[in-house]
Amino acid sequence: MIQAILIDSVVMNDTPITVSKIDSNFERETITIHTNRSIQSGEKFMSQITFRGVAKMDEYGLFESWDPKFNKSLDSNSPFILTSNNFPTGARFWFPCFDEPDKKATFELHVNHPSELNVYSNTKEKRREIAGIGRTLTVFETTRSLSTYHVALSINHLSTQPLDIKGFGKVFCLLS
Repeated sequence: MIQAILIDSVVMNDTPITVSKIDSNFERETITIHTNRSIQSGEKFMSQITFRGVAKMDEYGLFESWDPKFNKSLDSNSPFILTSNNFPTGARFWFPCFDEPDKKATFELHVNHPSELNVYSNTKEKRREIAGIGRTLTVFETTRSLSTYHVALSINHLSTQPLDIKGFGKVFCLLS
């Protein structure tokens, strides 16, 4: 569930475009962004969407999963995994997007997380910095252009072991 959306103003052909209104349709899982002027077919522009969302417990989109190895109740301090499952259309449950395979975009993940947990994505870590007491901000490199179901994120207590796979390169296996 997306809690808040902020869309930066965009300049196209030296004419600023600002957002005048945002409508949402929960049944169709869409938002409509109204601007101060019409955007012409073929006109190129870039928009930046900043949002805040909430993970769910239903194993779709960005979801929480408690480690079955510890088999403790949800109100305990047992290890947990926050991870993504975007195939085929799960991305729309944790970030605003065109959740269709033929629609592609680049993504740069900025993850503010508890410092004792590890964060993994399908792109390299760009930087890591202290974000407050017990918090770390991990920023990943921008992805190549890809469909939303390829965006991957996991925050967990697991460590990794690098492996070199012939013909594929280096991969990292999560260890429990």
